[in-house]
Amino acid sequence: MLSKTGFTLIEFLIVVALMGVMAGFAIPQYIGYSRRQTLKTAGEELVAHIEGARNKALSGLQGASETVTAYSVLYFPSENAVGTYQRLKSGGYESTAVAQLNLPSAIKVSWSTGDPTFVVPTGRLEGDEKTIVLCYDNVGKHEIMVSTAGVIRLGDRMDVGVCP
Repeated sequence: MLSKTGFTLIEFLIVVALMGVMAGFAIPQYIGYSRRQTLKTAGEELVAHIEGARNKALSGLQGASETVTAYSVLYFPSENAVGTYQRLKSGGYESTAVAQLNLPSAIKVSWSTGDPTFVVPTGRLEGDEKTIVLCYDNVGKHEIMVSTAGVIRLGDRMDVGVCP
């Protein structure tokens, strides 16, 4: 007697249907995880970028024809880019960025009053504390706090619906 091995068409279709149902649950979870990681990574990169500006101020490095008095982190919403610029004694910014960070276009950035500007050589923040908010629609937001002493901290993710 011959024994037949293999799958019937019904068994195959059941397995394919089960895989489709499992994928239907797994794919949205993965997309949400990926977006949360994008937000977290953008926050960590921006914190490192701001710390870089503060470290430049602490090191007291020159790099311009005039003495640099501060390093300021500027945000350009039209380009969704953050650039660290040297501030000159004359009160103007140099035209060339020391370092530039481009954030993903899905991440919205908002600043409290003024740009974080760190004074050379103390590394202290000029003016009041600053709060920078990174937001990703339907994913959440992170707040970056910059204290007047120059301490930079990335807050925990908070859930939000639509970013303001």
